[in-house]
Amino acid sequence: MKILLFSKYGELGASSRLRSYQFLPLLEKAGIHVERRLLFDDLYLNRRYDGSWLVVGPLISAYFRRFRQVLSRGDHDAVWVEKELFPWLPQFMDTYVLPRSLPVVVDYDDAIFHKYDRHSNPLVRALLGKKIDGIMRRASTVNVGNEYIAARARAAGAKKIRVIPTSIDTSRYSVRTSVRSGSPFSIGWIGTPYTSRYLREIAPALRALVNTGRVKIVLIGGPSDADLGFEFEALQWTEETEIESLQTLDCGIMPLPDNPFERGKCGYKLLQYMGCGLPVVASPVGVNSQIVHAGRNGFLANTEEEWVESLLYLAANRESAASMGRSGRRLVEESYSSSRAASDLADVFHSLRCEKA
Repeated sequence: MKILLFSKYGELGASSRLRSYQFLPLLEKAGIHVERRLLFDDLYLNRRYDGSWLVVGPLISAYFRRFRQVLSRGDHDAVWVEKELFPWLPQFMDTYVLPRSLPVVVDYDDAIFHKYDRHSNPLVRALLGKKIDGIMRRASTVNVGNEYIAARARAAGAKKIRVIPTSIDTSRYSVRTSVRSGSPFSIGWIGTPYTSRYLREIAPALRALVNTGRVKIVLIGGPSDADLGFEFEALQWTEETEIESLQTLDCGIMPLPDNPFERGKCGYKLLQYMGCGLPVVASPVGVNSQIVHAGRNGFLANTEEEWVESLLYLAANRESAASMGRSGRRLVEESYSSSRAASDLADVFHSLRCEKA
């Protein structure tokens, strides 16, 4: 079976790595050959993270590249689209450029529809507010990372919806066997310069923790020179070193505001921490509340006091923290492994072939 994948990013983009690229070898073994076509390359993402105005050039090039990709798509059994073909362009550009007879699978790992329907510009809301709903209706199957996005797909009238949680390759992640003591308790966060804005949600709590002298804050992939309101150590992110960096931590955090867009996130940070056997503390927003089992693999925290209390408990009870980390690792192995997700994804594509027959 031949699938044409229209992904959004190259290897640097986490959503593309996690929702498609990591599955390609496993899909190949299941008789599903995937040919990929990316929209934004790593040059675009790097310049975007740097805040460079030069991102405009790569952006224009990306759209021309995508037009050529669609027009020269070749012979395939189905199309697999990450989110949308043409961001910020009207719905018909996505729903009518592909033959109606060609099965289309679309995939969403965040509430991208809120980028349009909750935009501050009323013109954007009017023109694009229902764009993603239209794409969902056109698709043969809508793959989603969580129930929040699935509810939107149902409301949009999607024909078939498959919940496939974001997952990690557990064979890449290993657990530190020893429990560290004596050194400052290392509280870590992993992400991009763009998503580091969420750390401001708990800046007072992190500042209070640093002031105790018992902990340190480590940001992996965050800005090295930003004024976030607390002292931190910055580690550069690369795909090759991210796990090594995570293994230097004692726990991981995932703060989020309780807003519509954030309710659609899929908890990838939590899965990475747990993959390395780390306890976690997270905001009880969206799927976080399903992944974190309070007192077993970490804590959920809403207020500044809850964040401080939870993290100080882990710092003071390192054996208990290690036990929570092991529990988190088991959860990832059982419910959030890439091998399990790849099997579900293969079922989606094989069902398309059955429908065509």
